[in-house]
Amino acid sequence: GTRPHLMRFVRSRGVRVMDVQLLNSPYWNCHFWACDRVHVRGVRVVSPLDQVNTDGWDPDSSTNVLIEDSSYEGGDDCVSIKSGWDCFGAALGRPAANITLRNLACKGPRAGPASL
Repeated sequence: GTRPHLMRFVRSRGVRVMDVQLLNSPYWNCHFWACDRVHVRGVRVVSPLDQVNTDGWDPDSSTNVLIEDSSYEGGDDCVSIKSGWDCFGAALGRPAANITLRNLACKGPRAGPASL
């Protein structure tokens, strides 16, 4: 099976994740699935550099997302913007849109600022 996310929000509106530190997630750190109006600020994510699939933030089929003034240090993507997974994403038919990334520090062997 899939390892658990550290934080996961599903079909939520007005999500705020602020001023927290997320440590050693076994899988994605913050997964926002089909959410609207997400604001992330002042979050520090630290995961092992040799661990894959420990993305910092995954706005997935979500809209109006602002991730700012935060940092990621880990072994995978800093931010990975998704529009569903395989047939499930196609069935939902909801692309990610209006995603803003501002003032992020991303460090690690595969920690580019964003993957699509």
